[in-house]
Amino acid sequence: MLSTALLICSIVIFFIYDRVVGITSFTGEVSEKQRASWAQGFRLVALIGMGRLCAPFVRRPNRVQEESGRVRVFSPLGFFTIAILIVLVVPVLSVIPYAFTKSDFIAFSPKLFSMLYFGTFAGSLVWRSAVIRSFEVGFGTAVLSVVLGFGATLTMTRMSRRATKPLFALLIVPRIVVAVGLLYLLGRFGLTGTNTGLIIGHTVLAIPYVVVPLAAGFQNFDWRLDDAACVMGASPWRRIRTVLLPLLLPLLMASVTAAFLFAFLVSFDDLTIAIFVSGRINTTLTKQMWDDIQLAVTPTLVAVSTTLVVLIALMIAVSSSIKRRAR
Repeated sequence: MLSTALLICSIVIFFIYDRVVGITSFTGEVSEKQRASWAQGFRLVALIGMGRLCAPFVRRPNRVQEESGRVRVFSPLGFFTIAILIVLVVPVLSVIPYAFTKSDFIAFSPKLFSMLYFGTFAGSLVWRSAVIRSFEVGFGTAVLSVVLGFGATLTMTRMSRRATKPLFALLIVPRIVVAVGLLYLLGRFGLTGTNTGLIIGHTVLAIPYVVVPLAAGFQNFDWRLDDAACVMGASPWRRIRTVLLPLLLPLLMASVTAAFLFAFLVSFDDLTIAIFVSGRINTTLTKQMWDDIQLAVTPTLVAVSTTLVVLIALMIAVSSSIKRRAR
């Protein structure tokens, strides 16, 4: 009952968001036919009000800044941006020194410098199996999400907006609702505690993160080429093989890379689905961290967290490099 109530609330919030902002804002698309409604007036008033509030704190950019699109560091907007970054980054970075402590427990300030707990993490069979399972499930989720998300995006792009809104609303479902549903559904098929069950659950969560960047990439495609192939008698499979894929893949290289990375990180970072579906013996890395934190926050747990921060930073750096080369 609570899951159903939460699902209804999320759908209602989604449709309110669509009325005020528009579903196309997810992909950065601007509708050709702007509706003359109260939502437009509300957005206009809100933008004007925010502009007047922020105007005293933002310097007028010079010609060089307008061409480069950069914000000066020594300006009110630059200081504000740096302050936001500090608030976001400092809590993460403050954990790292405790991974190199010599003590047997977490204490301020940490007694540096030791790699003991990284060795404990690398030498533990439990932690190694959790890492391996997380990578297996994450990679399987990323591949399946990109394949299904590509087909879903292709279908939704060719459908009317009135039909795509309910479909997109069903994609954005709270994780706890998906977890409860999967617990009963996968239990009937004996998939609870298996990698297949985890991949299915994580794919349900990851598909929205795949659809959004792919939909943004689909905007640059000229669909009249597909219509021309259809008029000339090409079958749907032939159009996909000879027209859509050869023309879309160069346009979507950066979008596919981002979608793959998002899907992998959603799976790798998920805890809710893992608690309900992964089982009690073989768990994912986040589930193992959750089980350990129930007893105590140990330096080994902090070492695992530090390893995750470094790993995700490397993945984002590689993804950014691939996108720059694609551009």
